[in-house]
Amino acid sequence: MSVSFYVVGVPEKIELGISLNWANSNARAVLNVLGLPGYDEDTLAGEATIVVCRRAVIRANATESLDAYTRPGAVEYAPPREHEDGVVELKPVRMVSFGLCEEGIRERVDAFAAFVEAAAGAGALGISWG
Repeated sequence: MSVSFYVVGVPEKIELGISLNWANSNARAVLNVLGLPGYDEDTLAGEATIVVCRRAVIRANATESLDAYTRPGAVEYAPPREHEDGVVELKPVRMVSFGLCEEGIRERVDAFAAFVEAAAGAGALGISWG
């Protein structure tokens, strides 16, 4: 699952030359850092004006520590299983969750800021996501 960002108030045919699409867990962390009002915590959908988005970027960039929003990577293993050729895989990987460090959050805030500025330059009224 992922969250995509869109411009509001301009024809859909306009190409910004930049797009944003983040995994749900990354989007949740960055949206919380940005503190954008009015987004649904369950669906991660929302909308904000360009002015509100710019203020959110300034606020996020002024935040000294983002430790509360980081998460370590993790690997989840399935039970051992036997393959058709008779080989037993003792620790088959079921799921890999890449972590999110402070630098990764700041990079995404910068990408969001660039998206907002590109949208504003195209005459957008705001940004929506979901």
